[in-house]
Amino acid sequence: MRFELDEDQRDFAAALESLLSGAGTVAAARAWAEGDHAPGLGLWKRLSDLGVLSLATDASPVEVAIAFLAAARAGLEIYFGNAQRARDQPLFDADVLDAVEGDSAV
Repeated sequence: MRFELDEDQRDFAAALESLLSGAGTVAAARAWAEGDHAPGLGLWKRLSDLGVLSLATDASPVEVAIAFLAAARAGLEIYFGNAQRARDQPLFDADVLDAVEGDSAV
């Protein structure tokens, strides 16, 4: 059996690859570790705009795999936690979500 991505999935993959390839993910991670959250929150805002934050509830397993592959290629560390826990509990604390959803992060 041969599996192929459909057009929407290919578009999603291309959009993620494009965003993450020029996003300065390593610099954002280093800044975050030093207490400067602005670059990381800006990245999360752009990812949110692409729909990445809804993957935990609204995506197919293929779309989740696409996002994880794009993140791995960009050098992001990914936590593969308990899937049920991720569905039952928020992924981020309220302050991070407020900053991502608002304009204060960018």
